[in-house]
Amino acid sequence: MKTQRTSLLFVGVMSLGIVAAPVMAQSTSADHSTMAHDTQAPPETSNQPGTDTWITTKVKSDLLASKGVSGTDVSVETKDGVVWLSGHAATRAEKDRAVTKAKAIEGVKKVEADKLVVGGKM
Repeated sequence: MKTQRTSLLFVGVMSLGIVAAPVMAQSTSADHSTMAHDTQAPPETSNQPGTDTWITTKVKSDLLASKGVSGTDVSVETKDGVVWLSGHAATRAEKDRAVTKAKAIEGVKKVEADKLVVGGKM
């Protein structure tokens, strides 16, 4: 009786394995295609000129990379294509360079630099 039960259990488990194998194979291949899709870079919407995030990032990176502008002392905010520069510029020329750099970025409609203070640190 125990041998018969063990045999039936073995047959049942094997039957499930035979039935489940194609389903698992399909699931696995679907998982691989999904994984391959997931590992691809997402669409790079942030590289599209005109978005406020893209503009802010581009202005800030250009200021950080520019000689004659202390990009670490200048904060950048953008809303609807209008860029606000704030913080500290050592000289009037540095402030002017920061404004010029910001205006040169594609998608920038206007640059406000009233809060970019020349002289003493804020």
